[in-house]
Amino acid sequence: MRYLILNLWIILFLSSAGWTTSEVADSLSVLEAAVKAAPKDGDAWVVLGNLYLNAGEIEKADNAFRKGIRYAGSADAYVGLGRVFMARGRTRARQGLPYFRMARAKDP
Repeated sequence: MRYLILNLWIILFLSSAGWTTSEVADSLSVLEAAVKAAPKDGDAWVVLGNLYLNAGEIEKADNAFRKGIRYAGSADAYVGLGRVFMARGRTRARQGLPYFRMARAKDP
């Protein structure tokens, strides 16, 4: 399952420019099904968090990245959560700094 998720992430990342709303929705449903099938796959949660963030679903992204941290603890999950705080605006962006520091500590 892990390789499927990573391959989906590569495909989504490389082809995300110019997506229609229905393509984003289709991608979200595929990834939501993937995390439902493997709820402790932290990498899948990180991929889903990135897609939610790109779709403007900030609270869902926050939840997904927190699950990514819980199950994978990867630098990518911490970076994603930092990006969530940045997406919330200037007044909240500073709250994301500790997550970027944690990501750097995980992957110097």
